[in-house]
Amino acid sequence: MCAAFAKGEPYVGITPATKLKILVIQAENDDGDLHEQLKGAFGDSLDKDDEVALEKYLSFATVDHLSGRDFLNEAVSSYLAEYKPDIVVIDCLSAYLGDSPTEDKALIAFLRNGLTTLLREHKCGCIMVHHTPKTTNQNRSAWTASDRQYGMAGGAGIANWMRAGLEIEATTEPGIFFLTATKRGSRLGWTNSEGKKTLFRLIRHSRPEEGSPENAPLRWERVDKSDIERLEIAQATRKGGPKRRECSPEMLLSVLPPEGRGAESCLNSSRLSFLLKEKKLCTKDDFSGFIQGFVESGVISSAKVKRETLYGRPDDVAAMLEEPKGEPSSVPNKNDDVAADFAAADAAE
Repeated sequence: MCAAFAKGEPYVGITPATKLKILVIQAENDDGDLHEQLKGAFGDSLDKDDEVALEKYLSFATVDHLSGRDFLNEAVSSYLAEYKPDIVVIDCLSAYLGDSPTEDKALIAFLRNGLTTLLREHKCGCIMVHHTPKTTNQNRSAWTASDRQYGMAGGAGIANWMRAGLEIEATTEPGIFFLTATKRGSRLGWTNSEGKKTLFRLIRHSRPEEGSPENAPLRWERVDKSDIERLEIAQATRKGGPKRRECSPEMLLSVLPPEGRGAESCLNSSRLSFLLKEKKLCTKDDFSGFIQGFVESGVISSAKVKRETLYGRPDDVAAMLEEPKGEPSSVPNKNDDVAADFAAADAAE
């Protein structure tokens, strides 16, 4: 992303306003690691734009001996004054905080009172890299994008400080990941294959070129059709079905009746819940959080009709609400008793 932004180019659906001068302050990689990452970002041969980006717009500083106020005063302050970047990337918070990320006082002192003051002084933005918990007993399968902005290790003070957020999470298929635009994610304007708004993207680790003896370059890439097919197979064979966010918008929409018929293209919550469970896309217990995430991101819409919640594509729900009063009650699945269907499915499992 830094390499792309230094050239003024978009990356995985995020577009910079112009070429950005970027400084990366990091503590986790040695010179060999950085070289390997740059090779992944730029490739083996550099064109003119690459050379300009590396010479004028992209700089690195390794700081692995300072933390807390010392890091801010002795490293960040001096580097911002020297390089005058548009964006400073700090990799990572846990290396430089100098305290537990659960301590509110430490977070306020470091982020709000310290770092923010320096960013304003030098008119600089910041991308802060931080980790999610390595182990957790929480069931995150039904979390929405709003929930996930608080999913990193530590206190809520981190999410409250940041103005926007991105989260990377592994799927059940090795090498394929979810990129979620959490806080203020709608401002990116992401859409799915049907042109509907979404807060989720699938990305992958890059793969070696066919026949190449070398390892794949270190780089994140957008997935292709074959990746999605591999993920769908992995989901179908996973015990208990896939995690919620491994249901792509396209997979959810495929459960609905054909579009363009208004009320007849919508499903009530019971029927939709059963069909999602039948296809192993979502458990009955996770349905509420699961479906709310897709409503929030604009993939589908919902409407209350005669004490019943109906779901469908936004255009079909809008058309349903415009129908003459009383018509939506003719939705074919309205009076379906799906309790027996659930019982039969549970027995089959």
